[in-house]
Amino acid sequence: MDNGNNKYSIVCKNFYEWEIKNFNELSTKKVDPYHSNSSFGTYIIHKFSFLRSNCKFIWRLYLYFNNDEENENKDWISMYLKMESSYNRKIEMQGLFFIVNNVTKAREYIKEVNKTFESGNVREGFDQFIKKDQLMKQKDKLLTNDTLTVGVEFTINHDNFRSMTMLAKNPIAESIKALYETRRGYDVIITVQNRKFKAHKTILIARCPVFSAMFAKVIKEGHECQLSITDIEANTFDKLLEFIYTDEVTDLDTDAIDLLEAAEKYQLRMLKEMCEVSIFECLSIENSVKSLTIAERVNSKNLAHEISHFIAENAASVIETKDFANFEEENPSVGLMMFKYLAECNKNKNF
Repeated sequence: MDNGNNKYSIVCKNFYEWEIKNFNELSTKKVDPYHSNSSFGTYIIHKFSFLRSNCKFIWRLYLYFNNDEENENKDWISMYLKMESSYNRKIEMQGLFFIVNNVTKAREYIKEVNKTFESGNVREGFDQFIKKDQLMKQKDKLLTNDTLTVGVEFTINHDNFRSMTMLAKNPIAESIKALYETRRGYDVIITVQNRKFKAHKTILIARCPVFSAMFAKVIKEGHECQLSITDIEANTFDKLLEFIYTDEVTDLDTDAIDLLEAAEKYQLRMLKEMCEVSIFECLSIENSVKSLTIAERVNSKNLAHEISHFIAENAASVIETKDFANFEEENPSVGLMMFKYLAECNKNKNF
């Protein structure tokens, strides 16, 4: 509903089931193949995402086996949900946690949750989701073929968010996109690495604070409407222009790392958030060091935290990459020695 300030409340219904195979092996190991041991004992994580109103919501489900004898919940399995990204906005969530009966496909052990999530916030869920002995007593139904299926169904209320779906259907937005595609009526030429980009001052001023400041100086000094920019590569600038005109970036996953730094430099907050989501979803052994370096440089704290966690879990592989070799050469610090020590500990399963 429009409240007079172009704000909308977006309600989205979501449903997800997680099929966990080899349950008995995972639940009895002190250190599982994917994650380090903790005070909870072994645990596993599963990431899933939804795209709603052009905004991608990334979630993680956690299942803790609590197989540490000193854990007060050692007789229980714990289950939690954490929101990893929502373009840094609060989300109200009402929903259900449940286990699927593998024979009848019915939901059992249903528990309700009503929480407010925030990107980077703590996990929400149940320390005591289901007793281990109850699960084993019904293993013919709940652990068929040593497979446990858990799920969540929830509704999220995304308040105070300008509906991008409304914008996409707006004839004005479509007209601006047409200007980007044709460059009809352009009144400025921007040179980047010997490439010339035609654009429209009004759109650049309205959309980008940095361009607004640039053109204010040019107009004041009476210069012709031609700019030369030297702090960005031509391909990255092309993507930047595409976003300024359309709120979209073609093949974002390919260019997200370079675009993240450009988005910070040109004060394009929404583009920065889009890049953070893309980088997180495409994180790999090979690009993790570069991704962390850029995330730290532009002060993307949540992204840097997640990348650091990923690197810590995969330290032995990360230190073998070319990016790490270059990083080590440029930063011969104590931190690197500790990083290598962490990798060695993980390799020997002493961490």
